[in-house]
Amino acid sequence: METEIETSQFLTVDDRLGRLIPLESSELTGSGETLSELMGSIRPLAFEPELVPKVWGGYRLLEHAARQQKTSDYSSFVGGNEICRIGESWEISGVAGKSSRLKMVSRHPAENGQPEIWTLQQLWQKFGASLAGSSFSTQPTAEQHPEFPWLVKHLECNDWLSLQVHPAVIPGCDSGGLTGTTPLRLFNPDSANKTETSKARVELPGEFSGKNGKFEFWLVVETAIDSEIIVGPVREDQREELAKQVEAGAREYELLEAGLLTRLPVEAGQWAILPPGSVHTVRGVTILEVQTPVDVTYRIDDYGRRGSDGELRTLHPREAARAIRSGTGLPQVSHSLLWDSHSTSPVDQSTLHEQSSRLIRHITAPQDPFQIRFQKLGNDLQILNLEEMTVLCVIDGELELIWKQGTELLAPRDVRLLPVDLREVSLRSKGESVSILLLTSSSSLGCNSPPSVPR
Repeated sequence: METEIETSQFLTVDDRLGRLIPLESSELTGSGETLSELMGSIRPLAFEPELVPKVWGGYRLLEHAARQQKTSDYSSFVGGNEICRIGESWEISGVAGKSSRLKMVSRHPAENGQPEIWTLQQLWQKFGASLAGSSFSTQPTAEQHPEFPWLVKHLECNDWLSLQVHPAVIPGCDSGGLTGTTPLRLFNPDSANKTETSKARVELPGEFSGKNGKFEFWLVVETAIDSEIIVGPVREDQREELAKQVEAGAREYELLEAGLLTRLPVEAGQWAILPPGSVHTVRGVTILEVQTPVDVTYRIDDYGRRGSDGELRTLHPREAARAIRSGTGLPQVSHSLLWDSHSTSPVDQSTLHEQSSRLIRHITAPQDPFQIRFQKLGNDLQILNLEEMTVLCVIDGELELIWKQGTELLAPRDVRLLPVDLREVSLRSKGESVSILLLTSSSSLGCNSPPSVPR
């Protein structure tokens, strides 16, 4: 059997060239025995966003990346060409071969005179204790190096995603990624040059071992007039029937008519939890996504769309059916809002001056737990005690981030990795309020107002 597994082909904005270029996969090793020595001092870590073209994407993520690179010359590489519609911006990734690159280079030049390039996975392997503390095991075993536990993205879904499902287990993989002996190779069916890719030839046995699959959390940040999400199965007792119909080639409208999927309107401020094995698609939204570090998707329906090579994009009914059968839970879409999406700002105007904190849920996938907390801050200084590694995402407003050696002003969509060795940071809004999302592995995180704050 021949199976095509969808993965992502990165593009990144290069300010000097003023165009999209492929992200080089080569990674350089660097100097410094500690993270503090490498960077000069412990500080929040910023990474280069890596852009993924998608037929269902748009241009806002591209514009945001161009602003971060301090260039306005991006019109030439959007040009209405569908391949330049950006669907995903990978903000923090340790995925093998697609690891995020640190924005701040080492203070120690490499031997060839060029600045060192550090990826997140290199930092994780060399300075894991400074990043994570005891939250995660960062020590290599005889078989593998541990993997950074999370993948953080922004999605811009102008059109429907493919109706899709992610497997609970990736065959041919272990917790460290692809093994050296498996025939499985990841393949990008949207690549313009298929001679540079390989197809996977792998049989899926009834019972198999492998790497834990893709568990997703979506926070809906912006919506359009016709924003919708489709998810299923609706009930656990429908899982087998849904899998049977998918394997027989059923399309989205047939699955909706059968009551195996449900269509829901969505608003900014809602969230969705998508365990492996849940079927889903969405349109008309911008999303902040937190997921386990896996990039494998099986398409059920793609609405007759064609890839950059002009061919119909491949569907995976058999693999999708197997993923549905081995699913780990039902998809959930929140009914309540984290903020009032009808107000002039995503932050509820009735409580602008009140600090609020909301724990969305302790989301756990096998060996890959993460905790999501939504926080709304005013302009009073709040202290964030870092008992473990934390990812900070700005949702709305401007945030002043302060640590012992410095300060930084963050804008919406900015993402920072806060190493545990920072110990604490201080946060406050530069306007009336700011909304943030905090990602950790447990529920211990919280903000506190100091008894007295120097101004």
